[in-house]
Amino acid sequence: MWPGLLKRSRGSDLILMRLADAFKELGEGRGLQVHRSWWVDFGAVRQLRRDGARTVLVLADGQEVPVSRTYLAAVRSAHWPALATEQGKMSG
Repeated sequence: MWPGLLKRSRGSDLILMRLADAFKELGEGRGLQVHRSWWVDFGAVRQLRRDGARTVLVLADGQEVPVSRTYLAAVRSAHWPALATEQGKMSG
């Protein structure tokens, strides 16, 4: 069991359970797993951008969350209500 971090629009929680089990408790449609140890609430994200070779989500509090290649396609296709993607940064 790995600790995971749930980032929400109103704070964060460190959990000591499998993220898959935590997702089941949260329910569908509230957010997305973006990395092995990260789940992010849709309302917490303000920007999706490239930082060199890596992709990050920038949260409302300014924190940068890594997006792994495993979850990149899902992150790009997700509906992030407050997303302000820098035009052209995510193409390709």
